[in-house]
Amino acid sequence: MGNIESAVTWMERIAADDRHGYDQENRNGPDYDCSSFVGTALSQAGFNVSPSSTTRNLRSQLLNCGFKSIGVNEGRKRGDIFLKEGSHVITCVNASNIVHASINEKGTSLGGKTGDQTGAEICVKAFYPCSGGWEYHFRYGDGSTGGGSTSIWNTTGTATCTGDTVNYRQGPGTGYASLGKLNKGDTFEVDGQIQNGWVHMRFQGIIGWMLGQYVTANENPPAAIQEAGQPAYSEERVYYRAHVQNYGTLDAVRDGQTAGTIGKNIPMEAFWVDERIIRSRYGNEVRVYAKAHISDIGWKEIGYIEHDTIIGTQGQAKPLEAFQLTAEGLPSGVKIYYRCHVSDLGWLTWTEGGNISGTVGQAKAIQAIQIKIQ
Repeated sequence: MGNIESAVTWMERIAADDRHGYDQENRNGPDYDCSSFVGTALSQAGFNVSPSSTTRNLRSQLLNCGFKSIGVNEGRKRGDIFLKEGSHVITCVNASNIVHASINEKGTSLGGKTGDQTGAEICVKAFYPCSGGWEYHFRYGDGSTGGGSTSIWNTTGTATCTGDTVNYRQGPGTGYASLGKLNKGDTFEVDGQIQNGWVHMRFQGIIGWMLGQYVTANENPPAAIQEAGQPAYSEERVYYRAHVQNYGTLDAVRDGQTAGTIGKNIPMEAFWVDERIIRSRYGNEVRVYAKAHISDIGWKEIGYIEHDTIIGTQGQAKPLEAFQLTAEGLPSGVKIYYRCHVSDLGWLTWTEGGNISGTVGQAKAIQAIQIKIQ
């Protein structure tokens, strides 16, 4: 059975990696065209869809593996696919934005350099109408997420990696492509699925498989320890997620919701900010610079972040004590704000980007954060 969240997450990773660009001839990696991009994403996520698909044969493949054709004007959800046969195909990352492969740096489909030369050959951008109109709107069963960045995932526990530079892969075997590497002490979620000695897992929102000999189950169950609350805005502006001691990486939250825990004395070790959502709303010129103050380490310059940049540490039992985010390129009058919940102190006041939130020299761990852009 395919996992639509895994497919979309893979597409987002490729879009954020400029080693991958658009080409209609060399279209099966590292470069892709619109249909091989969708086909490869679905194939690696377990769907019976060819990585070499075209816009002319995608429709039948989608219908045969559980997608349903719904009205092109119906509301969009994460994982939905819009197709115009013989022309173009895109995939929704939420209700407002899509991920796609479209045109090389020459403005053509052939002859460009390998990799994304413009930052827009494979990218996330606002949903747009196809010339002449979209013909089909596909949705996989009930498998879309309702428009957010959180995963379709039923966590049954957490586990820890016991080796260094261990691959987690797109499928249960060494023949599947690597999604990344974990090191000894890294914590991740599991859902109870095991195939041929491989454990189904999720790390930083990426769903994959890890060889079981490098996996040790944790005793602490990942109970619903995060009480996120309601977002400050109906539209999506910024997503972020926390990594906390003993429980690992929690689900993503957005727009002023709480990432982390309150009243449970659980230190936060790290967090991520998904800059792709910020750029999709405010423009690709937006950049976020981060630095963090970490227990026993002090200030650490993180630099300009991407969606998978760790702000803090993992698996070292070193709480995050303070941080600073600086957003560049936002429209005039729009700013990033954040605050943190600190051991013994509670919630600190909201601070504008470029300023420090937290404490230094007091050995007081951050336990939760909230971020918003307004």
